[in-house]
Amino acid sequence: MAKVYGGRWELVDGPPLGRGGQGTVFRVKDRLGAAPGEYALKRVPDINRRERFRREIDAIKRLTNPETHQAHPNIISLIDHSALDNTGNPEKQFLVMPIANGGDLSDPGRLSLYKDSIDGVLQVAKQVARALSTAHAAEIVHRDVKPKNILFAGFGHELWLSDFGICLIREAPRITESPEVMGPRAFMAPELEQGGELEVTPSADLYSLGKVIFYMLSGGVIIPRERLHEARFQKVFAKGERYGLLEILLRRMICTEDQRIKSADEVIKQLEKIETWEKNAQLLPIGDATLAGIEQIQRRSLEAGRVAAQNQQERNQETQALGAVQKSLTGWLSAELWKVAELISSDDIKCDVREASMSNGQQLQVQTGDTSMFRALNGVELTFEDVNDPSNRNHALQFFLCKHEKFVITVTGDRATPPRAQPARDLELAVLPFYRQTLRHRHPSNASAMGYISRKNKIGTTRGYLDLVGQNTLGQVRYRRVEPNSPSFDNDVTLHAAFRASEWPGNEEQLRGMLREAIDSFITRINSG
Repeated sequence: MAKVYGGRWELVDGPPLGRGGQGTVFRVKDRLGAAPGEYALKRVPDINRRERFRREIDAIKRLTNPETHQAHPNIISLIDHSALDNTGNPEKQFLVMPIANGGDLSDPGRLSLYKDSIDGVLQVAKQVARALSTAHAAEIVHRDVKPKNILFAGFGHELWLSDFGICLIREAPRITESPEVMGPRAFMAPELEQGGELEVTPSADLYSLGKVIFYMLSGGVIIPRERLHEARFQKVFAKGERYGLLEILLRRMICTEDQRIKSADEVIKQLEKIETWEKNAQLLPIGDATLAGIEQIQRRSLEAGRVAAQNQQERNQETQALGAVQKSLTGWLSAELWKVAELISSDDIKCDVREASMSNGQQLQVQTGDTSMFRALNGVELTFEDVNDPSNRNHALQFFLCKHEKFVITVTGDRATPPRAQPARDLELAVLPFYRQTLRHRHPSNASAMGYISRKNKIGTTRGYLDLVGQNTLGQVRYRRVEPNSPSFDNDVTLHAAFRASEWPGNEEQLRGMLREAIDSFITRINSG
């Protein structure tokens, strides 16, 4: 005896219509006779999917006209469903929809209809965009736009957008656990890749639609991320003016969120413009060369925007990497200095470790060459106060984490010069020690002595260097006197540790050696008075 769901829907003999992550689809008929013909019944046996099951039903109901009881012509209709409060046998959890006799867009036979067929692609794209426009107007973001969820009623191009099981309904509570990434990775907008906790906008569906359009036109090629500009994908559009216009539209869809087209209605408008382009072009008071020039301007503008967005992403990546190094290294420096502070401290000697700043309250900037400089990001200092010191001097050993910046003068190119991508750099950094002495009871900004710490092996009379204090020339040999502290930075003489961001924490021993030498110089300076 055939199995019956809900006391009404009887399974028809034959294999299932389909299987997926959300459930199995069977062919059924209405044994009550109220709905003639055959329908598709999707059973959702996983009780953990109950909330998604409820969400799909809720979404389709919202998109159904209350007067006609019909859904949007391009959104799958809901014929019947099991009780939403069902907590018993999970097999009772089902919904009934029309059968897609024309298969889905992932079927090879269906997909072959659209390869290099811009008219067919535009027909499908407009219908999906209209379905999304209706969903977005109802505050529903589909989040799962992919070929498998685009169903065809018959052998023509009429379609339904299906499977709202993981959609986002604006005012409804989130049901996605944070580790789970929603939607099809191959067609997913980049902002969804980190998981379900992210706020989703309707433009995420438009990104996916853009990839579906290219998938159709190319006969099944899926673009990895935002790489439409690459030559291997460009050849798909080298077939006429309308193909070129479609490429321009896709560049506004398959891109970062800040650059992306925001409205499904705008996508529909552009698709219709492409569809009627040849007819309208004949009515324009301009020639083919001018039209080609306009397209070139549009393409160049989009490419410039793409490169700018890519470069911004690379800069953001640099900033994130730098922030991680900055936090980790500053913590390490503080911990090392606290060891020294605890060793020195006594009842009469007070040592502290705290955030460092320059005595003038300004940011530390050190010129290292004609077109380069160290710019301090932040700093940590070890302070020393001997309450019995008759000179009333306090001392501080500061360590500044600096970014090495190089200034490059560039000449702006003309409109024909394409913008260049600038990959994320492995930033050059340095830790630079600095000594500061102040009189007790005076504000730290009023330093009585301060300067960069010199390398121990450079201190004294050294042959062949530029004198930091005063220079004497004997014949052709130049001598200088290098003091333990100097108001001037010298790349060869001044104690510092230079490294790249990727080298931390592998260069910990290098920094510990610099730290040891700086502390030795600091204690020597205190003892010398």
